[in-house]
Amino acid sequence: MHKDEFGTFHTHKDVLDQINVYANEEKISTLELANDAKINSFLEEDENGGKNNIEFKIGENKFNLKLGSVFKDKVVTKYYLENNPNKIIISKDGKFEEPKNSNENIVITQIGYMKSKDKILISKFPKKTTLVPKHLPLKIESLTYAFSKLEVKEVKNIEHW
Repeated sequence: MHKDEFGTFHTHKDVLDQINVYANEEKISTLELANDAKINSFLEEDENGGKNNIEFKIGENKFNLKLGSVFKDKVVTKYYLENNPNKIIISKDGKFEEPKNSNENIVITQIGYMKSKDKILISKFPKKTTLVPKHLPLKIESLTYAFSKLEVKEVKNIEHW
């Protein structure tokens, strides 16, 4: 999970639900919001990160999660070129840096998506995408056009969606 995988259309409950996907894998089933009054509060736009703090609890133990960047009505795509995993590239607009080497593949580390009227639309994946995150964000309900430009035979982790 990335600390900046949320947009302004997410509520505190949405953040809890997404984190619980990962917590459940670790056999943690008691994670909840510390303040139920904020359950339907939307995240605040914050491109620099740090403004959105959400308090959680497990049993009597409370802790804060400080979110990173929260963009207006979108979550950015993060990826890297297969031969350069230390250089994470951020696509805010759905455009991708094409590999200089035509045999080089793309690894998606964070799936981008946006709010459009009353729908959530997934960003299209680059044509050389070979690996995606194991978990599809809970807000995404359709993969329409997500892989429409794909030129590879296999995308790893999609079987978990």
